[in-house]
Amino acid sequence: MASRWRLGAGGSLTLNIPILSAAGESSSSLWLGLVTAVLAATVPLDALADLVSIGTLAAFIVVAIGVIVLRKTAPELPRTFRCPWVPVLPIAGVLINLYLMGGLSIAVWIRFVVWLVVGLALYFSWGHRSASRVFAQRTTALPAEFTEVSP
Repeated sequence: MASRWRLGAGGSLTLNIPILSAAGESSSSLWLGLVTAVLAATVPLDALADLVSIGTLAAFIVVAIGVIVLRKTAPELPRTFRCPWVPVLPIAGVLINLYLMGGLSIAVWIRFVVWLVVGLALYFSWGHRSASRVFAQRTTALPAEFTEVSP
């Protein structure tokens, strides 16, 4: 439950993600499931697999770069998990992921860039404003169960 709450707590997604029904599912989860089912039924599996691969590799690159940046800019932050051999291991991760991404076809890259641009446009046109509004309206702190990271 905490991870769902964290996902919607920023306000960049629909506002009802944190509100779970008695069955434990939010209406946003049901809509996401419906959209996923439609995509699975209409987009060829190879195209979906390639997009999932390039998206996951890109996410790992962002995380690896984030580890380096946070280690340099905010070394005092408490961390429940520490990456060894910084910056060597994160740089190796970036290079390996770029190598794997380089093996994907140009069509996959084009789809990836299009989805990335669409996602960024949606975020900066709607999600960013929505998140700012939610944070401005928030008057209470998050309960400890949602802010603590389990080991």
